[in-house]
Amino acid sequence: MPDPNRPLVELTRPETGDPFFAPATITMAATATPAPGRQITRVEFIGSGDAPGSGLIGTDTTAPYTAQWSALPAGEYALTAWAYDNAGAVRNSMTVLVRVHPPSERRQAPYVSVVRDQLWGVDPIVEAAAPRRLAPLARTGAESRCVHGRGIWDGPVDADAVSRLVSRGVQAVYLPLNEACWLGLPYVPPRYRGEPYQQEVTAYVHRLRAVGITPIVALAWSHGRYTGPGATCRDERALCAKPMPHATYAVDFWTSVGERLGSYESIVFDLFSTPFPDRAIDDPALAWTCWRDGDGACSALGYPVIGMQALLFQTQRHVPGVLLASGLNGGSDLSRWAAYRPFSGTYNLAAAWRPTTPGDCRRPPTLTQAPVVVTVACQ
Repeated sequence: MPDPNRPLVELTRPETGDPFFAPATITMAATATPAPGRQITRVEFIGSGDAPGSGLIGTDTTAPYTAQWSALPAGEYALTAWAYDNAGAVRNSMTVLVRVHPPSERRQAPYVSVVRDQLWGVDPIVEAAAPRRLAPLARTGAESRCVHGRGIWDGPVDADAVSRLVSRGVQAVYLPLNEACWLGLPYVPPRYRGEPYQQEVTAYVHRLRAVGITPIVALAWSHGRYTGPGATCRDERALCAKPMPHATYAVDFWTSVGERLGSYESIVFDLFSTPFPDRAIDDPALAWTCWRDGDGACSALGYPVIGMQALLFQTQRHVPGVLLASGLNGGSDLSRWAAYRPFSGTYNLAAAWRPTTPGDCRRPPTLTQAPVVVTVACQ
């Protein structure tokens, strides 16, 4: 019969389900308590699984009892501690099961969601949640070059370029897109419109996701014949930035983006990157009403406008992830964002803010009602 006075032993580290990434080093720790009048002489740590060298991993004779198992490849592992006392009695702990993931899985971008006034990211591999601060670098070019027949990106977007972003610690990349290039409208050169453009953007988005970088996909250049203050072109085509999204084309754009990318909760979507209806509408209350409601409140802009509320409603039907709504003055004014905040039935809406001057490193505004995502990194 087993000695009724056997020691008590518990493997306290790691815990069942703890994640590791190859090549992994697992540190094991145990507590061992002898029966009255006896002493613990040693604790042995036993491991089994998908690595050579399974069996006795290490022995410790003094508390705290620890051992390490190193250079483990991807696989499943079972860990146990055995305690021995000076009377020869022995007892084993409960078995702990852990998984070592391939190194490529470490960097998958987290699922992003709004939790009150913060963004949180949930790791898709280890299912651990943590606040997710996004201060993205911008990969520009896709909003402007395609429509002028000069390519798509203003710099490299291949795997090596993405690896360099990882080495710099970049957590997010902002991607302003062109409505006409994505939708394939006929005035865009065929090489850069429709399917070729969508494939390029989609491939880059997935390269970023695969290494743990959050892509922020934004509608930037859009339709609308705007000739008022701040106009940089007087053409209704998507040849420059317009003050608000077009009532028809913006909905078509987000419907199509949702069909292509909407199933990935690791992507954040900015409804319209730089609204500036306030440059044509002097009354701040009316400018914010235009921003939220569109239609007649935006008559000063001279083209049919969809407001953030309707655009949010239409977009979240196709894009279940986090959506951003940029403020006035090109995104730098959030002064009345809370008062005019669009209602989101999914509660996955955040404010987007960008400084008026590139490189402005002032602390961004905060809102108690929603997270604020800075969409241009401070340089």
